[in-house]
Amino acid sequence: MAVREKANRLSLVIPAYQEAGGIAHAIEEAERELAILGLDDFEILVVDDGSADLTFEKANKAAARFTHTRVFRHELNRGYGGALRTGFQAARFELVAFTDADSQFHLADLKPLLEGCADADLAVGYRQDRQDPKFRKFLSGGYNLLARSLLNTQVRDCDCALKVFRKEALKKILPETEGFFVNTEMLHKAAAQGLVVKEFPVRHRRRHAGESKVGLFEVPKTLRALIPYWWTCKVCTGRDVQSGQSAWHGGRLSYGFALLLLFAFASFLFGTRLRAPLLEPQEARYAEVPREMLLANEWVVPLLHGSPYLDKPPLAYWAVMGAYQIFGTHDWAARLIPCLAGVGTVFLLAFWGWASGCRWEGLLAGFFLCLSNRFIYLGRMLSPDVLLGLFVTGGLAFGFLSCQGPKIRRSYLLLAGLCAGLGFLAKGPVAFLLIGIPLGLWAFLDKRSAKLGLGNWLMVLAVAVGITLPWQIAVSLREPDFFQYFYFGQNFFRFVSPYDHQEPFWFFLPQLVLGMVPWVIFLPGLLRDGFRPTGNGAGLGMLGGFCLLAAFFSLLFFSLALCKRPIYLLPMLPALAMALGCRVVFLLEKQCPEGIWPALWSLNSRFCLSWIGGLLFLAGGLSLAAVARGLIRPEAALVFSLLSLGSGALVLLLTMAKEDLRASWGLAGVATFLFLWLGVREILPAYNNAFSLRGHLREHLRLGQGAPEVVVCYPHRWDSIPFYLPGARIQTFGNGEKEKMIEFLRGRNDTLVLVRSGRERRELVQMLPSQLEFQTSMNPGSITVGWVRKKATTPVSGVFPGQ
Repeated sequence: MAVREKANRLSLVIPAYQEAGGIAHAIEEAERELAILGLDDFEILVVDDGSADLTFEKANKAAARFTHTRVFRHELNRGYGGALRTGFQAARFELVAFTDADSQFHLADLKPLLEGCADADLAVGYRQDRQDPKFRKFLSGGYNLLARSLLNTQVRDCDCALKVFRKEALKKILPETEGFFVNTEMLHKAAAQGLVVKEFPVRHRRRHAGESKVGLFEVPKTLRALIPYWWTCKVCTGRDVQSGQSAWHGGRLSYGFALLLLFAFASFLFGTRLRAPLLEPQEARYAEVPREMLLANEWVVPLLHGSPYLDKPPLAYWAVMGAYQIFGTHDWAARLIPCLAGVGTVFLLAFWGWASGCRWEGLLAGFFLCLSNRFIYLGRMLSPDVLLGLFVTGGLAFGFLSCQGPKIRRSYLLLAGLCAGLGFLAKGPVAFLLIGIPLGLWAFLDKRSAKLGLGNWLMVLAVAVGITLPWQIAVSLREPDFFQYFYFGQNFFRFVSPYDHQEPFWFFLPQLVLGMVPWVIFLPGLLRDGFRPTGNGAGLGMLGGFCLLAAFFSLLFFSLALCKRPIYLLPMLPALAMALGCRVVFLLEKQCPEGIWPALWSLNSRFCLSWIGGLLFLAGGLSLAAVARGLIRPEAALVFSLLSLGSGALVLLLTMAKEDLRASWGLAGVATFLFLWLGVREILPAYNNAFSLRGHLREHLRLGQGAPEVVVCYPHRWDSIPFYLPGARIQTFGNGEKEKMIEFLRGRNDTLVLVRSGRERRELVQMLPSQLEFQTSMNPGSITVGWVRKKATTPVSGVFPGQ
């Protein structure tokens, strides 16, 4: 340990607020006790923090009797931290201590602390036999545990008001906070800078006079200081977005090439095989509603089966109607909407990073998102949630950009309101929550951001509501029960009651982890460094911290909902991808300062090699499973399966056998893209062909049977029927209408029937009279398609040979 200069002069700071009853005693005791400590010199600095009583006058009167005491006064109350800072800055001697004006500490106990500063930067006391009420001791113990866990304060009693600092060390850790959080702040700064801290036991007694200023109401104030401080110093650490290494922030050519590559990846993954048939029930419904609206020239009230369908707002329907008008009523035309929304979400992340000064973070986030299997699978589905994900991401991006600098940028704020309104028209009021609450929480947590005042919030709300209100008024004039049905029935009660799709609280966690492999491997380290009291923090910066907060809130919100569907993951995936992008750039900058391309291709990992082997093995296994289920033709698939399984097994064996065998992250990304592209090109279309109704319904027309006049559905209606057979009359029978259905079938020669596979199909076959039979060749998943014919009629062979 380095030899320190001997210091024997002390400045003692005593902050005081409303201490008229005890300030004179505190000064007298300080003068008496410091005089017998053997100091070469000392001074006592009393700081009256804007007291409304006679504290200042009595302090001046007591100080006039001594030569070592000076009194300072704040005209307004600045808080405990502000009073200490004034005293620290006025201190003249090489040792600086502080204690409270309530005289709860024996100043003779300063002696071991002063001796400890001979080989330490600061010496702190911890209270033995603390004389405070039990409840206050309980609160203090909990707070100390929290402070040690989050900020590595290293001491057992961080709020003990008897501490001694070497002045050169104190200058490095001067407090910035105003309240009682000041002790925690200084101790964290000391630990972060590697200062030497020693602890000593000190005696404690009851207050000499007056009342404590620390009560139950100070707990939320202190937490309000602790949590944002931890957020800024541990989670959002990282480089300044305007600085950084030139190799990472120059290179327009490499950035442009990366953008083109991102566009190619996203276009291939979202634009491949759009002609895949619609799946029941979700995709068929969201394609049929705009078809019926277009036929009826209805742009206000969504229609399904000719009746108002008010479950969702109309933006997704309007978009699909526009596609129908341009390209015709086709399933691939409907799929253009999620395709464009998915690509748009990916590039929105790239724009967000560019506009916030984090270009490569945004670009990597785009790659992480479009190379996440869950985002590709869910993002290609025809659903309003796809548009919700796009506009929530836009609202978060523009809201962040509006507050990133020292002043509010109103243009971005207006765009955030626009996205919130469009998100409402896509899915409902949940868009307001997913955008507004993360922005509000971020304003509380990150004090570096510009704060949105009430006027700003009202402006955003006015823009958002102004976009949605015309449609809401128009539809409510047509459907008087709209507000009750939409807000309460389809939004509030779906959240608070198990309306349908009831799942456990942790339902989304495994989907989130498995849906973002391999990139999710960076998440545990991010969380570890953010919550670990030691170390440099997670390195997310303002952008990554905000996105992590938004993703966590979205996950928590949908996890609390009693109705859960996998597609609810979509709004949280882009924000999480951006947080991971910020984390990865933070790590790569330290390991490879030459730039992103050398980093991606030169930094190798055994995990990457294992991932590539696992992808090969998985591709082979999926191909075999698809062949076994009859989804794809076996000839080429079997060869591909065997090659993939063999290659994957070989790579995995080599990875376990040779520790120095590694692969780069760039190669892992390319392998992930090829795996996903083969999946959306071969597996997903084959799955849709096997488990949708399009092929079976159209096969009937292809074989020359003509469009059926009547289609019977049991026990409910399937929306693919009117979409693919728009001229047919659909007769639906429920579970309680079996006899009525049999009578209907008895009076017809040939009837196309769709029945739910399993129990309902068996019931239908058992209830058919002897002169009727049910002819079918295959079951498309959970639905059986076939003909009910009179046995005297020669059946047409191969009615549904499958595709």
